[in-house]
Amino acid sequence: MMPKISRRSLLQGAGTGALALMMSGGLPAAAQAQVSLRAKYHMTPPSGWLCDPQRPVTTNGAYQLYYLHSGQNNGPGGWDHATTTDAVTFTHQGTVMPLEPDFPVWTGSAVVDTANTAGFGAGAVIALATKPTDGIRKYQEQYLYWSTDGGFTFTALPDPVIVNTDGRTATTPAEIENAEWCRDPKIHWDTARSEWVCVIGRARYANFYTSTNLRDWNLKLNFDYPNHALGGVECPDLFEMTADDDTRHWVLGASMDAYSIGLPMTYAYWMGVWDGDEFIADNLTPQWLDWGWDWYGAVTWPSINEPETRRLAIGWMNNWKYAARDVPTDATDGYNGQNSIVRELRLAHQADGRYSLLSSPIGSLTN
Repeated sequence: MMPKISRRSLLQGAGTGALALMMSGGLPAAAQAQVSLRAKYHMTPPSGWLCDPQRPVTTNGAYQLYYLHSGQNNGPGGWDHATTTDAVTFTHQGTVMPLEPDFPVWTGSAVVDTANTAGFGAGAVIALATKPTDGIRKYQEQYLYWSTDGGFTFTALPDPVIVNTDGRTATTPAEIENAEWCRDPKIHWDTARSEWVCVIGRARYANFYTSTNLRDWNLKLNFDYPNHALGGVECPDLFEMTADDDTRHWVLGASMDAYSIGLPMTYAYWMGVWDGDEFIADNLTPQWLDWGWDWYGAVTWPSINEPETRRLAIGWMNNWKYAARDVPTDATDGYNGQNSIVRELRLAHQADGRYSLLSSPIGSLTN
């Protein structure tokens, strides 16, 4: 049984250092003498490096959260797994997608295949994750994993299901550099067309694909935005949501680096529609869900109780603009990186006619 991180017990103050030592698997004597700095309200890894959260799925009445994890700071790794029923207290379940020799698992997303479109069984959890196919040039492609036990163990298909055509044909250094950024697939079921939609982040735009079976994907039209000073599309987020006036909307989000123009490095989003071939934004100037610097690689997912009108959100509380690889908890608790508290999102029709995502800390934090 993996250790359970309880914010309530940590808040009581007693035994904090002992809990941190237990979760880190034992620390050097010098570190044991220091006061624990383990976060009290945020999900932290038992030990090692935590990076991007992956969009959770709901199985067996609980949220299954995955996150990038490595034994070394910013090192190669895979997906670790934590479960929660209240989005406040998480129980760690261990590694579900391990690092293979020179073959790490990067960011992606998971879905519950209720209708058995992929052929692994009704209710199978299907994940698409980025991996570097070529160990020399490391061009990035999308691989499929499946689970038939609610997302606790996964098996991988050996070959990518979405090929990086740019990466496979690149020959010059410039072509190779541009082709390397092809990652972070996010999947959403398009009810109107009975097919899956996948968005993939690129250096200056977003790729869209559709599929009826999660295995065979068709490239659609790209989404481009005129202000490339916003940076590249990382960890894109794609979903539908019902607003407070009962209208239905598509949302395309992404973590963007707009530092060069005095804007944040965090979650930007566009409201719009998906017409089966392309995402059409209401306005090409994005809105920002967050205005800080410690909410990167964020993901959203439907609330169990109100899946159409409420979504939850969590982000990586770190930033590459400062020393993400060197933080005090490395020495005190044997881990680096934590996730934000979970937020609750709703979509509001504003007085100026826009639709905007509004967020607040999840209500279960008050329990």
